[in-house]
Amino acid sequence: MGLTLLGLVIQVFAVQDSTARAPTEIELEKARQFVSQRKFVDTDGWLSVSKSSPGRWTLGDGFSSPEGDGAWMTSESARVEFLSPPGKTPTSVSLRLLPNVGPAKSSRTLLVYTSIDDQIHDLQGGTTDVTLALDGERRGLVTIKCDGLDRPADIGAGADLRPLCVKLLAVRVTYDEQ
Repeated sequence: MGLTLLGLVIQVFAVQDSTARAPTEIELEKARQFVSQRKFVDTDGWLSVSKSSPGRWTLGDGFSSPEGDGAWMTSESARVEFLSPPGKTPTSVSLRLLPNVGPAKSSRTLLVYTSIDDQIHDLQGGTTDVTLALDGERRGLVTIKCDGLDRPADIGAGADLRPLCVKLLAVRVTYDEQ
C-alpha cells in the first residue's frame, strides 16, 4: 500500500514538473495555417479522403479518422471544408458516399447543403454521388445532416460497434472554364 502511494505521489510530481504547456497563440495560428494550406482541392477529378490521401484534410467536424478507403460520419452532422486555388471559380462539389445500411435499416436519409443549394437524399446501398452547386467563393463548405446513427452490428451490416451514418469516399470540385 505504501509503495503504491509513493508511486502515485512521484507520478503526480512528475506531471506537475513536466514541460507540457498549452500552445501559444502564434503556435495555434501556425497550426491553423498548416491545416488550411492542405484543404486545397485543385484537381479536376475525384480526390480520395482516405488516410493516406491529401483529401483527408477536407474532413471537418463529424468525421472519424480516415481509413483505407474513406472516413465514416460518426455524428448526426458533419462538414467537408475546402479551398479553391487562386484564379479558379468553383461551381459545384460532388461527394461520393457509401451509406451504413443493412437488413434492419435499408435506407439512410441525408440532408446535404451548401450556401446556395440543399438536397435530401435517400440512400439505399452501394455508392452514391451527390452534386451540389457552389457560390463561387474560394472557401467551400458542405454540411451533411444524417437521420441517425446505427452500429453496423445492430442492423446486420457487419461486426463494427461504432455508431455510423455514411462513409465519405471522395470529393470532386468542378471549376468554371476561364
